[in-house]
Parts: sequence; C-alpha cells; structure tokens
Amino acid sequence: MGCQQSALRVASTALDHHVLDVLDDFVGCALQELEMQTPLIASVDADMEVISRIRIHRNFLSPAALRAMSSTLSYYVSSERMHQIVGACRRIHSMLGAPIRLWVFTSRR
Repeated sequence: MGCQQSALRVASTALDHHVLDVLDDFVGCALQELEMQTPLIASVDADMEVISRIRIHRNFLSPAALRAMSSTLSYYVSSERMHQIVGACRRIHSMLGAPIRLWVFTSRR
C-alpha cells in the first residue's frame, strides 16, 4: 500500500507540473490575443467613420446599392450590427480577461 501511495504521489506531481506548464502556455497566448484585440474593439467608432468615407467603384456595387445610389463601404456594413458585435466582444473580453490576468499574477512564475 505504501509503494502504491508513493507511486500515486509521483504520478500526481508529474501530472500537476505538466498541466500547469500547458496552462501557462495557454494563458500566455490568450493574454497576448486579448491585448491585441483590445485596441481593435476600442476603435470601432473611428473605423465606422472611416468606412463611411470609402467610395466603392460602380463596377463593384450590387444592383440594390446601385438603385439606392449609395457607393460607400458603410452601405454594406451595418453600424448597429457592428456595435452589437463589439458589445459582445467587450463582454467576452471582460469575462475571459479577469481570470487569465489572475492566473498570470498567481502562477508559479
């Protein structure tokens, strides 16, 4: 029984170290991705302003756009839908960011 307990302790310790190493790698990648996406989410209003000024050549316009005589990129990108998407992204970032940052501060490093 003592040998099995010792073997189990060794196996458990090895598994813990392996899992923690994998989790550290994941956290590093996830945090880097969140940090890269944060400015993209923050700049959505400026981006929507820019696309409203980008003119599209008539050859690339759909028949509906030609009928509406709108030839800017904003015709194809719904501002309301884009803000819904950004809101969802902000919620996900806040839900994921806190535990990931907590792991970074409390990890073995």
